[in-house]
Amino acid sequence: MALTEDLKSIALEYGEQVYNEIYLSIEDPAKKIEGETLRIYEELQDWGLLSKYPLKEQPSHELYVTVIAMQKYRHLKWSKAHPPRPKPSKWDIVTGRARH
Repeated sequence: MALTEDLKSIALEYGEQVYNEIYLSIEDPAKKIEGETLRIYEELQDWGLLSKYPLKEQPSHELYVTVIAMQKYRHLKWSKAHPPRPKPSKWDIVTGRARH
């Protein structure tokens, strides 16, 4: 259960960080969002959340942080359950012991 709580706290911190970046970019036009934050902003806009729930209101703040954190939590949980496979050596590939 502690691992789940760690993942939740990481996800909530991430959600807060992304929300703050989006909020600052709306407040200050000189600020620019890029990468993952831009993708999340566009997804929120596609779903119509930004028009229904303004970013500046306190209940909306909690909503956005929670939605972003839920997405990150699912990703972290999946990553823990499916660790990357070790890359086979050249010898394993030649002898046919490598699994695809």
